[in-house]
Amino acid sequence: MRPGTRRNRLATTAQLITLLPSLIQGQDTNVLGNSLDAASSFHLVTTPIFARQKRQSGFSYVGTNGATTGSCIDAPTYSLINGQLYASQGGVTYQYSTTPGVAYTKFVPTTEPGLITTQFSFSSGTYLSWTNNLFFNGEAQWCSTVDGTVYAVFQENGQPTGCFYIALSLLSSADCQAAVTASATIPATSIINDKYIRSLAEE
Repeated sequence: MRPGTRRNRLATTAQLITLLPSLIQGQDTNVLGNSLDAASSFHLVTTPIFARQKRQSGFSYVGTNGATTGSCIDAPTYSLINGQLYASQGGVTYQYSTTPGVAYTKFVPTTEPGLITTQFSFSSGTYLSWTNNLFFNGEAQWCSTVDGTVYAVFQENGQPTGCFYIALSLLSSADCQAAVTASATIPATSIINDKYIRSLAEE
C-alpha cells in the first residue's frame, strides 16, 4: 500500500489510553530465543516504490541490526506467528515491536519486545504490512536511508530526514537455498535478483 492511501487517522491521546488494552497482545515467550522452523521461514527484501528509486537503487535483504546486506545467505530468516514477526539468526530468535507514541524506529528486533507487536501480515501475498490503530492511518510505512538503514514510520511525515519510502517484500528461504545449490559459479544473489526480485520492481 502506497503512502497517501491509508484509511484511518492517528488516534488522539485520550483514544490511545482507551484503545491500548485491546490493541496490545502478549508475546509468545516460548518462541523468543529459540530457532524457528526453517520450512516456514523467509527473507525480507527492500523494494523501491517510486520510479526514480527503482532506477537508482539495487535490492537488499533486511538484517537484524536495521541495516541491509546484498546477500540472502548473510540475512536472517523471518517467520510470522499469530500476526507477530520474528527474525532468527545465529540460533537466536528476536521479535519486532514498538512503543505507543513513537514517530519512527529503526526496524530492529529484540528479545525483550515492546508493547505493540501486531498485526503483521502480507498484503497481496508479497508485501509486508504492519497494521495497528495506534499508527497513522492504521498502518506503518517503511523507509530507507542512503546507507541502507531501514525504519518503520508510525506517524504522518514522521520519517527521519533523508529516508525514502520503500516496500518490504517476501522471498522464501527455500528460494535462496535453491539458488545457492543450483550454481557454484553464478552468485546466488544474482540468480535470485533475476528470477524473483526484478519482477517485484516492475509492478
